[in-house]
Amino acid sequence: MPTSGHALRGLIDAAAVRAGADMNVTVQTNSMRVQKQLVLAGHAWTVLPGVGIAEDVAQGALSAAPLCEPDVWRSIILGTPRFGRTPPAVEVVARELVRQINSSVAQGR
Repeated sequence: MPTSGHALRGLIDAAAVRAGADMNVTVQTNSMRVQKQLVLAGHAWTVLPGVGIAEDVAQGALSAAPLCEPDVWRSIILGTPRFGRTPPAVEVVARELVRQINSSVAQGR
């Protein structure tokens, strides 16, 4: 699982409390790569964002299921300066981030 203090871990902990579930967390790391390696080696299972495992699931390396009862959702916020001119490079990157996120959502990733 992500370490305590990580935003995703906070969502998971809150969902576990709402569900009345006890978690047996044996390993904590903020590295998605390490979490996937531990799962692939058969040591545990984990909770990761769908977009971070979509390719692994499509290739059959991992299986996945959505968290439910309760559902877990998170917001992603893109912050830009409120005043002044936003540099063109920042505008391009911001547009691409929004495009990638919209595409991932549309594909159910």
